[in-house]
Amino acid sequence: MDGGTSEIDGAIIAIRETWPLQLVVEAPGGRHDVALSEDTALTRAGTPVGSGALEVGAVVRVVGRLSAPHAMVASRVDILS
Repeated sequence: MDGGTSEIDGAIIAIRETWPLQLVVEAPGGRHDVALSEDTALTRAGTPVGSGALEVGAVVRVVGRLSAPHAMVASRVDILS
């Protein structure tokens, strides 16, 4: 399943201040490590936002490419709440 596109909804439970920035998202299927790139689109209610808008506890929808089971590189992160 490596390389496939996936979408998950869940809560951010950790933010790793690395490059690239990484999130740990708790979703119904378990925890996912999510890497952001400089091309990752970040939005809240359809409005572009910066990475500073990401915070622990926020509910997000992540769309991206699977890099391993429960790991992905995000092409888009939508902050839902």
